[in-house]
Amino acid sequence: MTQIVDAKSALIAHLKTDSPLSTLVGTRIFGDEVPRDEADSMPRKAVVLTPSGGSMPPYTQATMQLEAQTYDVFCYGETLFQANAVRRAVQGALRAMQRVSISSVLLHWARPAGGSISGQDPVTNWPLVWNSWQVLSDERAIT
Repeated sequence: MTQIVDAKSALIAHLKTDSPLSTLVGTRIFGDEVPRDEADSMPRKAVVLTPSGGSMPPYTQATMQLEAQTYDVFCYGETLFQANAVRRAVQGALRAMQRVSISSVLLHWARPAGGSISGQDPVTNWPLVWNSWQVLSDERAIT
């Protein structure tokens, strides 16, 4: 039985290598939520990726071992203006991603799945801009 790779961790690792984005957020790119030890320092520039469902292209439903996952990408900042600067940096990094291998994961591409929305996080009231991206990855580990 084949173990499906962790595309989300690879995507986070890829974003951490992007110079314009890392200049803004440092290493504050997280999966699913802002960790507790970081939450006390918020709001500040950070990125959180979380799976959001969405439709799957037909070619990922056949026998090809591909995964098309939609992610909500939450971009935080000290202000909405700063959160939007983080979103633009994320957009640049994801649009430029073409067949990138991170560890044993092959990320094929990322495409926007809609426009951005800005406001305050409903739980924390931190300034937030988010949008959704569909990311195509290979389910198999590469060598």
